Amino acid sequence: MLFFKKGGPLGFLLQKRNGNLQLPSLPDTTSKYVSTFNGNLTAIGTNILAFSQGSQSWINRGTLKPIALNVLPLIRNSNNQTWADSAVSSNGSCVHGVY
Repeated sequence: MLFFKKGGPLGFLLQKRNGNLQLPSLPDTTSKYVSTFNGNLTAIGTNILAFSQGSQSWINRGTLKPIALNVLPLIRNSNNQTWADSAVSSNGSCVHGVY
């Protein structure tokens, strides 16, 4: 319960502040994290779910496809690297290089 001060005969009264409504349950049990993304409440698991305040429901925004990356530095020195290059393969993978 949250309370706040409001004017009264003794200078203040305690008054109950109405809280937020309880969120509806997630549609599945695979969600492991709940966070915000672009100002929206988002649940992340096998699927990405976004909460809709208007309909008070969770909307499935698609399947989460995990990736594993192995990376190596192209160059490691104290010089400022200013030129960049990239290539995109036929399957949509993108590789970046900095000179």
